Amino acid sequence: MAEKSEKKVLIVDDDKAVRETIEEIVDLKGYETLSCSNGAKALEIVQGGGISLVISDLNMPKMNGLDLNFRIKSQCPDLPVIIVTGDPNLMPDRIIEKPFNLQDLLEAVEKLIEP
Repeated sequence: MAEKSEKKVLIVDDDKAVRETIEEIVDLKGYETLSCSNGAKALEIVQGGGISLVISDLNMPKMNGLDLNFRIKSQCPDLPVIIVTGDPNLMPDRIIEKPFNLQDLLEAVEKLIEP
């Protein structure tokens, strides 16, 4: 396992299995992870500060990934957001289609989080 970074990645997905898989992979790279199952809770976490990157599903209850991305960008324009989805017709910092290749996800995380 990689040495722990001070960078925090927020993972947002209503599918627990997907959320946990992403969490495990990102954690293996040494990043601290936080997770939640909907956009409304994610926005609360982001507003608390300290998040370096958000990885969000597109289709979720309460607030979808596009709305979450819009709200994050209006409050924290420099906070990178990755949206994982089967519909790549969006414009966040990175789009990763489901089912996703884990290496592609990790490359996006590292590219967006590290200067």
